[in-house]
Amino acid sequence: FTQTALSRYYSAKRERGEHRCDYLNRRNDYARNARLQFEKGGRDAKEHVQQFLVTYGDDQSLPCTSQ
Repeated sequence: FTQTALSRYYSAKRERGEHRCDYLNRRNDYARNARLQFEKGGRDAKEHVQQFLVTYGDDQSLPCTSQ
């Protein structure tokens, strides 16, 4: 089946063993394809970062997490 760019973005999960930079780059590509305006800041940027943190899955390896 074919996913829309937006559904691909929201359903993306980190692959097992995928480096955080590779995962972020892949999510950025999905966001661009879905025409999300995350690069200039604003609401889309905030939601993009939140979506990355929620789907990353390994809080221990992130350099900055809220305690």
